[in-house]
Amino acid sequence: MERLDKAKKMMKEGNLYHLYMPGFNMEKIVAITRQFQMKFGIVALFFDYLKPPADSMGSLKSVQEWQMLGYIATGLKDLAGTLKIPIYSAVQENRSALDGKKGAGAISGSDRILQLASKLMFLYNKDPEDIARDGIDNGNQWFQIEFQRNGESQCSPIPIMFHKTILRQVEV
Repeated sequence: MERLDKAKKMMKEGNLYHLYMPGFNMEKIVAITRQFQMKFGIVALFFDYLKPPADSMGSLKSVQEWQMLGYIATGLKDLAGTLKIPIYSAVQENRSALDGKKGAGAISGSDRILQLASKLMFLYNKDPEDIARDGIDNGNQWFQIEFQRNGESQCSPIPIMFHKTILRQVEV
């Protein structure tokens, strides 16, 4: 209860904002992000998931999904540069990632996403064999930095413990 009270206080008093925006477009994202930066001084944007909104696909029949993903990624990269804040987003892995190999080839959608990314990171569950070998005290997930534009790449995966009962992740 103490941790819940602390988290509730941080959410209530801190500068954490959530906006649900189905049917988004880049113009809305830019306008709202600028507004939040001016009004609240936000220092980062977490964009849930690079995926075209479902309601936009009907009106953009001539645009392929990979083109729309590139447009969104480019817009977010431009916004990050203009406002001088980092923008974090998740993307979908493609089917080739099912073999367990993480890397640039595992990114689904647009090559533009990869071209614009400053960092490419993966968070994935450990195999049962890894947990059995290393022990559960050494985590149940891997956090892997696969690519960094401004630093070392090919870093060793970092073991993470995802406490599902309280939705908390910690490095181990």
